Amino acid sequence: MMAALGVKRIFAPIEAPDLRDGPVYTGWREARATPVCVVSLDEKGEPVARPVIHYSRHSPTGFEWGYGGSGPADLAYAILRDYLGQHAGQPMSRARWHEAMDNVAEALHQEFKSAFVTYFAERCWHLSAASVEAWLREARDDIWTPIETRVALGYLVKR
Repeated sequence: MMAALGVKRIFAPIEAPDLRDGPVYTGWREARATPVCVVSLDEKGEPVARPVIHYSRHSPTGFEWGYGGSGPADLAYAILRDYLGQHAGQPMSRARWHEAMDNVAEALHQEFKSAFVTYFAERCWHLSAASVEAWLREARDDIWTPIETRVALGYLVKR
């Protein structure tokens, strides 16, 4: 489906971010869907889009944004899970790594929703992977973040 949409269509509603700065999460509204993907540059410098997987934790109907409900909570969880899966180191067994990613995404997705997803524009939005990383670094260093989550973030997020 993503290939049929084409990357130009993804960015049509608002100005395209500079992908040379790193991957960008983006979402937009269509008639019956709210697709979300990660757009980055391939080896040739061409933009490529990869869909973000919806893990139905709160909302059976999919992603939403712009308010504080169940669809935005699922979007926050999915962005965190995707970011950690794509950018985090893997200093432990694969099973423990996935468990750590799930635990971090579960522990922090409501705060992430409040920090970002509730403020996303109605029609289309972009969020840089660098912004996700910076937010995760802050969470890692925040004394109010549960200790087990801070320890997992110490392994998963670059210093």
